[in-house]
Amino acid sequence: MNSLPKQVDCLIVGGGPAGSALAGLLALRGHLVMLVHDGRNRHAVPLETILPAALPALFRCGLQSIVRAATEVDQRRHGARWSSAEWVWQAIERPGLCLWRNTFDAAMRDWALRQGALFVMATVQDLLPTDPSAPIFLQNSTSVMPVCARMVALATGRRGAGRLVPIQTLAQGVDTATFALRFEAPESAQKLAVVEAAASGWSWWIGHDNGGSAVVTVDVNDLHRRGRAVLLREVLDAASGPIAEARNVRLIGAVRATARVQTTTAKVLLLGDAAATLDPLASQGTEKALVSAEAAACAIDFALRTPALKSQALAHHAQWEHDLWQAHARSTVEFHARVLRFADEPFWAMRRTAAEPERAGPLPARLVRAPELIHTTALRRVVDQLIPEPAVCLPASAPLHRLGRVAIAPILAAFAAPSDVTTAIALAGKDPALFICGSAAVRMAVHELWQRGFLRAP
Repeated sequence: MNSLPKQVDCLIVGGGPAGSALAGLLALRGHLVMLVHDGRNRHAVPLETILPAALPALFRCGLQSIVRAATEVDQRRHGARWSSAEWVWQAIERPGLCLWRNTFDAAMRDWALRQGALFVMATVQDLLPTDPSAPIFLQNSTSVMPVCARMVALATGRRGAGRLVPIQTLAQGVDTATFALRFEAPESAQKLAVVEAAASGWSWWIGHDNGGSAVVTVDVNDLHRRGRAVLLREVLDAASGPIAEARNVRLIGAVRATARVQTTTAKVLLLGDAAATLDPLASQGTEKALVSAEAAACAIDFALRTPALKSQALAHHAQWEHDLWQAHARSTVEFHARVLRFADEPFWAMRRTAAEPERAGPLPARLVRAPELIHTTALRRVVDQLIPEPAVCLPASAPLHRLGRVAIAPILAAFAAPSDVTTAIALAGKDPALFICGSAAVRMAVHELWQRGFLRAP
């Protein structure tokens, strides 16, 4: 390690897909990047898929060539016993991709090095210093090396960030555990990928040349109460697809898979599972890691080029992670709600309502802009760049300048004095910034601003 530079633009801790993709993307932008990997594999499932719907996002990231080279086309037949006990099979219009995580992660690290990133097999010795200018100590089997970094990003997986910085959980789903199993299976089962609901959880099977792998997802409290062996056997016995034909089951991994989003007060950027983990039902872990790296690259590039707005860049990425997590949480609730045949079972009942947003009721007839609003700056992403924009915030809230594609400045201006909602929405809609939004989108934004406290009843 002594031959490596002691000062870098960005130090990235974690050599999984998120950290490696970020290292390569930042190196492509001309930054001096050091990727630190401790050599451990943190995935519970060795074989994963990338859904067809994810491919445009990965191509937009500029990662299409490496993703294509490190994966194979998924030619399996996909099916589900979910909403009912009957099988539903997908029409193969456009296949997704399939990857072995060890091979894929190594390919991503090699790609990052080819783009110019530096690679260190080491661990961070202690908590990160609170002083951003202080050195961070990296330790391998033979030496300790201090490194100073203008920016630090943690892509340490689900549990690793808490060892390095203080972590606060902002929101989480119902406590969930996932077990990975490997089976021997007949050739017919090796060509299938299926998901099946059971009373106590669900299973996902993916076949491969030497048999098949399965994921079984259950509730943590149920697991503690009834025991692993009983609960796994119950879910497996309920399966009528490839799992029913498989032999010689072997447990190969387990993980606490509760969906959650977290943040830190430290001046570092969290990405990938270190920032937010999705419910395993999403089957989008690898996709999420890569798009998180793309968003993080935009934020870090902006912070390195505009150091005075580093805090805003970190806040922008943290909000991006939070918003993505919320969108997935809503989708997961909808998927759980489709399993009506087990609607009264605790596993499904809890997950049907866990992430539903609170409803604040109908809008008051009249509203006014909150008097304590503070004018500040927020960042908006345009293609692969972040652009500063005027924004407002409450004393204890993050800066806000848009809700989706709706600019909020014209709406707040329309409510500068107490006004009835219909009149103010008509006034705001005359602003050129809202021409293409439509009155329905503006009304939804008004409702959201009221729920967040930016608008108040007079």
